[in-house]
Amino acid sequence: MKNLLGLVFICLSLVGTNAYAQRSSEPIINYENISVITESGKPTTDANIKAAITRAAENLNWKISDAGAGKLLGTLVVNGKHTVTVTIPYSQSAFSILYKDSINMKYNPSMEAPDFPGMYRPATPISTKTWSGTKPVIHPFYNVWTQNLLERIKHEIKNQ
Repeated sequence: MKNLLGLVFICLSLVGTNAYAQRSSEPIINYENISVITESGKPTTDANIKAAITRAAENLNWKISDAGAGKLLGTLVVNGKHTVTVTIPYSQSAFSILYKDSINMKYNPSMEAPDFPGMYRPATPISTKTWSGTKPVIHPFYNVWTQNLLERIKHEIKNQ
């Protein structure tokens, strides 16, 4: 009997995990003009911000490449089949994390999307754009991965 209950539990767990991974798409969250705040409160340099972003991204398995002055590209490949790419413009006073591209992430640039009342909302201020009609949407894991990147970057900058 215990074996049967264990087997039922495992099966239900796998079904629940698969259902979570197959959730419907959510509006893309872009983090725009996030203020650079160091623990000392002292100003920093563009080079220090670039280094902090690179350290943070690499700690989360993102690959970082230069995309011109004051701009980086971050790419995350998950399980060899999901890829997201973000543009990260930065300066000594602010940085942003902006959607650029994705593979196998259910991206739709113009899906009819109401406000998604149950959508996960981070405590950090996000884009103030007001959407009407359609919104670009993506698998919800994208928003989780970029929020993790945001928090790690803020941590690295704060501890400079």
